[in-house]
Amino acid sequence: MQLNKPCSGCSLAFWWVLICAMPLSAAETTYYITDQLTASLRAGAAKEQKAINQIKAGEPVQIMEKAPGTGFVRVRAASGPEGWIE
Repeated sequence: MQLNKPCSGCSLAFWWVLICAMPLSAAETTYYITDQLTASLRAGAAKEQKAINQIKAGEPVQIMEKAPGTGFVRVRAASGPEGWIE
């Protein structure tokens, strides 16, 4: 008596494709709510100055200079951009 494996001619790749093609139910998928807050880097120490770049919330910055009486500081972001921020 000879026992045969089920689908002995099927390759491992066939089963992998079949398993990967199965849809996942909504209960099995994890989603995340995130904020994408940014601050404008300006060319000068005033709101009227052109926004030249954006910095994402949480990015470290180095304070280079303070503009007295304006609330603006010139910063350099860890990613490289430099400008004024209130």
